[in-house]
Amino acid sequence: MILTSTMIKEDQATAENQKLVAYNESLRALAVEKKCLLADLNVDMQAAIAEAAKTRPAKGNYLTSDGVHMAFAGNVMMATGVLKGFGLNPAELTKSKNAWLDIPNSSNVAAKMGLTQRQMQQLEKLAAARNTTVDKLINEEFTTLVTGLLNSKAR
Repeated sequence: MILTSTMIKEDQATAENQKLVAYNESLRALAVEKKCLLADLNVDMQAAIAEAAKTRPAKGNYLTSDGVHMAFAGNVMMATGVLKGFGLNPAELTKSKNAWLDIPNSSNVAAKMGLTQRQMQQLEKLAAARNTTVDKLINEEFTTLVTGLLNSKAR
């Protein structure tokens, strides 16, 4: 299977992506010539970004974390493209996508909060009393809070 190159910075109009046009065309031709399967990830990425633009008014990264490395949505787009290349039908693709939603640790959240030095000292004392670090204490409490929120929304 041959995969076309995905975009850089999620903007087809950039000079880097314009250079990829001829490269991807040659990959498509090579797939035909060598009778290889093709996953046209460039086309899939352009379609996903166009679709995201309908509901996300601000320009920014949708499929990538930094314009190059895929975020979860980008990984789903790429995996879907490869599975389509292997011939999976829409029902099989939907089943795969639904299964991916339950992959542990596939999304991370973090909270940031400014504290006074007195508050930090209080947290350090509390962490020491529990024989842990401030970071671990906060992560445990945050996990408990988020889990409670998710469980309350499920009811």
